[in-house]
Amino acid sequence: QSFNGVDVNLGARWGTAEREARAAVAAVTAQPSGDPTVWAVGGTVGYAGFTIGGSYAENDNDTAGNVGDQEGWSLGATYDIAGPWSVGLDTYQGEVTTNAAGGKAEYAAYQLVGRRALGAGVNWDVYAVYAEGKTRDGAGNFNRIEGTVIGTSINLSF
Repeated sequence: QSFNGVDVNLGARWGTAEREARAAVAAVTAQPSGDPTVWAVGGTVGYAGFTIGGSYAENDNDTAGNVGDQEGWSLGATYDIAGPWSVGLDTYQGEVTTNAAGGKAEYAAYQLVGRRALGAGVNWDVYAVYAEGKTRDGAGNFNRIEGTVIGTSINLSF
């Protein structure tokens, strides 16, 4: 919706699935106790070519020890330059439970992107992403990995 030149966009989602118990899976892993669910909220606010947005999401796999449960948030901003170009900067930060002893994997990504509109529903992106991840087992031991990606893509919307 737009209000006196200010664009506001809000969204939310919730979903669930029904898990079917299987003896073969139960023999190898901890038997899940119920049905997984996911929920998220987010939104954007735009004014005079600038747009700022963010979101938060949780995924509950409903397993013993919360293994596989995830949560994360994102925050970003874009500026629509007069003409076919826009630029943006955003981040995603998240965490997943890796084992019943309290192990976690944390991850973060930061992206800088330039976008050029090539026509109706066609965009060309050039981007750089720095990403890092860290795992922590239940005993407090850490492993870390990081990397940088520079890429390009053509995006089609219809």
